[in-house]
Amino acid sequence: MLAFDIALAVLIVVIVWFIVKAVRQTRDQIDHHLRGTDPHRRDEIARDLAARMSEQADRVKCARCGGATFMLLGTENQYQCESCASTFEDPPHLPDPKP
Repeated sequence: MLAFDIALAVLIVVIVWFIVKAVRQTRDQIDHHLRGTDPHRRDEIARDLAARMSEQADRVKCARCGGATFMLLGTENQYQCESCASTFEDPPHLPDPKP
């Protein structure tokens, strides 16, 4: 029983670590885009960045089933399908298929 409790605690710590890492990467991306801007415009710029990320995800369709996708937080070109949960890179970043 003690081994199960320890394993569960380790799993929880790892999950929290991944969440914190994703949030930090997302914050770093936003800070990168806001660098050198007027602090009063930062909220507007952050909303514009979120809208562009959403629009970019709308144009990328799942390579497996053709379904709608969403951009994974903390990444610039990683997407996940809403239907089949497949994770993949934006097609322009993938190598050309071999004939």
